[in-house]
Amino acid sequence: MSQSAPDPSVAGIKVLPDDIEKLLPVESPAALSGGITLTANDSLRTSPYLNHKIRNICLILSVMVVLNHSRTLDFEYGRDGIVLSPLSPEQIVKAPFEIGFQHLLSGAMGRITNPFFFMASGFLFFFAWKPTVPSWSGKIRKRIYTLVLPYLVWSFIGKSMNYLLYLVDNASLFGEGAESGPVSTWEVIKFFLHMPLPPQLWFLRALMVIILFTPLLAGVIRVLREKTLLLILAFYLSPFQTPWGELSKSAICFFAVGATLGFVKADLTLRTRGMQKSLFGIWIALAGSYSLLSMFSSWDLSLLFHCMVIFGITGIWAMYDLLPESVHAWLSGYAPYRFFIYMASEPLLTILQYKYFELIRPSQLNDMVEYLGLPFFVVLLCGTTGYLLRRRAERFYLFLSGG
Repeated sequence: MSQSAPDPSVAGIKVLPDDIEKLLPVESPAALSGGITLTANDSLRTSPYLNHKIRNICLILSVMVVLNHSRTLDFEYGRDGIVLSPLSPEQIVKAPFEIGFQHLLSGAMGRITNPFFFMASGFLFFFAWKPTVPSWSGKIRKRIYTLVLPYLVWSFIGKSMNYLLYLVDNASLFGEGAESGPVSTWEVIKFFLHMPLPPQLWFLRALMVIILFTPLLAGVIRVLREKTLLLILAFYLSPFQTPWGELSKSAICFFAVGATLGFVKADLTLRTRGMQKSLFGIWIALAGSYSLLSMFSSWDLSLLFHCMVIFGITGIWAMYDLLPESVHAWLSGYAPYRFFIYMASEPLLTILQYKYFELIRPSQLNDMVEYLGLPFFVVLLCGTTGYLLRRRAERFYLFLSGG
């Protein structure tokens, strides 16, 4: 189904069940790729403006994910993406512009990408869901196609490319956790199911696990309603961490926030331009403060980081409304390929980085060209490939994009 540009006449309307129009269902990251055919069982209903807004912001953040993976600085991340180790003065003096720029974009502003994806997934999962056993089992069956199959397919692609690179260059695409030679059948299965090579696949794996517990989450939200948000906020800001590896506190909290907003049909409209500009400005200020402090200090920046992520999500939500309608329409034209770009960007980007630094000597200028230039090329290549596949081999494209 083709998408049209957002209708300016619906901007600013309330997201309420009595004033909504049926559009494309986008209940999972795979479904966020667009090109889905509606069936008689599809019941997700959102306003046209809200539907396009979620899709287009996910496109922007998918590009930001590619930029995050393109960084040349070796950040040491803790749980929930917090930068742990400050840089030495010698490192900063050697390349101040490169380090500052990458710390701001990838170390600070880019940390909102996965929290927003989890939040959007929770919102769209719960928006029109009536928590019953038949409806839940139906959603789980659909996730086999929209989540599990893309996870396995792209894991296989990443693993195969890693092995081919080993055969050609005796090198591995990904350092830690990636084998440098032939492996046993059990190790291959283990990598497909638990330790996939493309780094973006952890998001799908975490989402698959969270969805299994949605009936429990629905029971809590049904009792507490909007008060669930206070419970989530307290948990998110607490020092407690989950013991489940990549199923982080951030993933659980932001999926739950989206689920709560979707379940109660919250009004997500920001009514004044002053409020929109203020939220965006606060996010930029917090991101700048966090990037500077994470570079120079060894303080515990957990609270600042969490506030930066919260205001980052609200800030980019507000920023979208400030963009002209022509930009909205332009983004809507590329939004159907956001999931394909997200999944296909790795390990392609890592291969290009590997070859780039084989041919070009590292320097501050060359590192910046790689950091900004390679993501642009990868996004353009992945988007063009997705467009051609969708036009020439639609079934194969839908298989790769989970719907």
